[in-house]
Amino acid sequence: MSKVNYQVVGYSQHKPIILGTVSTLAEALNLSEKALNEVIYQAVLIKKQGVSNG
Repeated sequence: MSKVNYQVVGYSQHKPIILGTVSTLAEALNLSEKALNEVIYQAVLIKKQGVSNG
């Protein structure tokens, strides 16, 4: 089984800014929520990275 990470990307004026890479979806959602509460980010994307067998 391979490790799965989640990359959180914030968008400010249509420019992507990598906010961080975390190991659980809960952490990714928490980071996304914090980013969206800031005025400078209009959107947040969570990218799943890696492959899990199962």
